[in-house]
Amino acid sequence: MLVYPAILLFYQVIELAYPNNSDYPDPDYIDSSRPPHPRTECKLIRHLVTHSGDVRRAQLKRYCEYLGMTDFMLDATDPYYVRTIAGKAALLEREATNAIARSL
Repeated sequence: MLVYPAILLFYQVIELAYPNNSDYPDPDYIDSSRPPHPRTECKLIRHLVTHSGDVRRAQLKRYCEYLGMTDFMLDATDPYYVRTIAGKAALLEREATNAIARSL
């Protein structure tokens, strides 16, 4: 579970570099048969890690469907959920690194 704080820190870097909703391509992620844009995916992952309880937003439900997960936020009791979210940490790290490089 130590990966969750890293995900949040990486996303803070991304959010500082891209503060506006218009900075996130694919804002209405509507097709769960394909991955969302990487920056949008980072935002969706951040929502899943930050909140708890049932997923209510349609976009986030579609993202959970894409991942093959139950639509529940921060389910640390589900090994598949934990592995899947932990596996996404590299995506957030890459996007945060790109955001830093872009700003230099």
